Amino acid sequence: MAPHVVRRGVSTAALSSFPQPLPGSHPPPFCRFCLLGSPLLFFPSLSSRSFTSGALQRAVREIPWKSRQDILRERERPVYAAECRGTPRREYSKNVIDGVRVKPTFNPFVKLNKAKRYVLDNWPSRNWDDWSPYRCYVRGSRRRYNIPQDLLPYKDELGEWHPPRLSARYQADVKKQYLMNNLPWVWQKDFYEGKMHFGDREPLGPKVWYRKAFREERVKEAMRKMDDLVLDYRQENRDRRRYNWFEKVVHDFAGEEIATQFIRKRKEPKL
Repeated sequence: MAPHVVRRGVSTAALSSFPQPLPGSHPPPFCRFCLLGSPLLFFPSLSSRSFTSGALQRAVREIPWKSRQDILRERERPVYAAECRGTPRREYSKNVIDGVRVKPTFNPFVKLNKAKRYVLDNWPSRNWDDWSPYRCYVRGSRRRYNIPQDLLPYKDELGEWHPPRLSARYQADVKKQYLMNNLPWVWQKDFYEGKMHFGDREPLGPKVWYRKAFREERVKEAMRKMDDLVLDYRQENRDRRRYNWFEKVVHDFAGEEIATQFIRKRKEPKL
């Protein structure tokens, strides 16, 4: 007696909207479509890095071109969100190119515990409704400071110089406020000059591994002058040849000064 087999049919109309398999693609892992008897779906294995590597290289080496006032007008107020349930499957995608974060970014997904709520509710430096990049509070203080005047040494009425009103400890807090508002620290001295990317620096330490490449570059540079070197070598060989009988007789009878008008002058190569 033949066993009873239950065969579940699948409507072809429901599967007609699925994409057709692409040649050279890889099948997906085991899924529920395999249980229904539907054909496997093939998706092309494309690497996103191959498309955005150029954009990433430009972003990490970008030098600002806007004025400081225009940059500070582009402030984005911090927004807080509750943490997602479970393990996050991907990083926060803002300011991320090809999986690399190109600039510091405020992460809105935080768990607001009692300590963080106290800071947001009581510190004027975290009151984002009344925040200005030119007049900033600092952590735990009720006094406002002028930015960037209070970051620099100042001179009093008698002409004496004094250290900045904001110490480095509280300057760091102002920098943090700028970053939380998605603003770069525009008051840096070399802000418009940029810094050399660490991937472009000359390697330190014993330079053994690229000595061969250095020699090859010197050989290539010398090969560019190969035609001139060949001509100089041939001329040097002509000048060093011994006199024949006729040239020797002219040289002996006329002397060296007069003989050069009629015959060549012999030159010994310098070693």
